[in-house]
Amino acid sequence: MYYPIEQVARIDLIDRNQTTYWGTNLKGGIIAITMKKGKALAEAYAAMPSPDVSVVTPLGYQTPAEFYTPTYDTEEKYRANTPDYRTTLYWNPVVKLDDLGQATVEFYTSDAPVDYDISIEGVSRSGKIIRKQQRFPPAP
Repeated sequence: MYYPIEQVARIDLIDRNQTTYWGTNLKGGIIAITMKKGKALAEAYAAMPSPDVSVVTPLGYQTPAEFYTPTYDTEEKYRANTPDYRTTLYWNPVVKLDDLGQATVEFYTSDAPVDYDISIEGVSRSGKIIRKQQRFPPAP
């Protein structure tokens, strides 16, 4: 039998020489487990971790913020010496597909000489989850 320790009030080991109350046929003694009762037991149940339940605290409401994307609309901005080491280069929660189910996205790469991981996730009209991941090297 299993008793969660949070529900146990005390454990007593009773030597066989002191077990006459329970009978004379006891060979080794008694382990007496006293369980919590009433409010103490209710508090123990509330404090016990459950393997099937997690407590989640939502972060709350946040107004949508536009994802920062640099614009290189002038030659001066394009030739600037400030390096761009962003780790997330493009993010858009609402990519619209055309009638053929295709979309084109454009973004500026970073100055870090690394491979890029592309993740595309979505949900179809029928509720099917869509996910595609691909890695590709940066342009030379």
